[in-house]
Amino acid sequence: MRKSDEQISNENISLFKTSMMSKIFFLCSIALLLFSCSSSDDGSPEDQFEEVESFYPLQVGNSWVYEYFNRFIHFEEFDNAGITETVSITGTTVLNGETYYQMETNTIGNDENHPVALPNGLQTSRVRDSLGYLVTDEGRILFSSEGSMNYFVESNDLGEVFGNLIEGAQDISVNAGEFNTIRNDIIEIFLDGSQSEGSDKVFYSENIGLIIKEFTGDFRQQHRWEKRLMSFVVN
Repeated sequence: MRKSDEQISNENISLFKTSMMSKIFFLCSIALLLFSCSSSDDGSPEDQFEEVESFYPLQVGNSWVYEYFNRFIHFEEFDNAGITETVSITGTTVLNGETYYQMETNTIGNDENHPVALPNGLQTSRVRDSLGYLVTDEGRILFSSEGSMNYFVESNDLGEVFGNLIEGAQDISVNAGEFNTIRNDIIEIFLDGSQSEGSDKVFYSENIGLIIKEFTGDFRQQHRWEKRLMSFVVN
């Protein structure tokens, strides 16, 4: 039996409605799935990609001025050695996918080439924060703000040098002010397996930087040199 035009039209409308309902159902399913995935996230995209604030004040334009002091024989008094270091962050560079901050250190007054200080003139280095470690582009660790494990610093003719974060905070007063600091001790393990009697002590303050460094020179118990923060500009 031949269908009438009206029957054909009704069938077409029915098929169209069925097709549209299927498409709507499909789109609603996709929307529900996307909403479910979004709701399961712990936070907004901004929260997920929010940068963790660094302990170290690594920003272009920051600068610090340090002066060196040496102990007068075995007394408690220290004399100004006349050595000044001005440290500035002058830019950034990307190496192997990591952003390093370029540090320029200008040293004056080290006419006798004391080994605790840099030679006179301009020296350039690159550093970054690597999971709480302040590291150079050569992989040398300068300081640790997290973790209790000893970290390797360098090897020399006498043995190997290691650093360690000391638990607890300490208030330190220098010419630039009074600061709450954490400390790293630097020790040497000699070739025969023995450990140095003394240690260099490095004090950093969060968002300020290096406050003071005490040098033993030969890892004796009493330190002989100090590198003190005199002034700073931190953004």
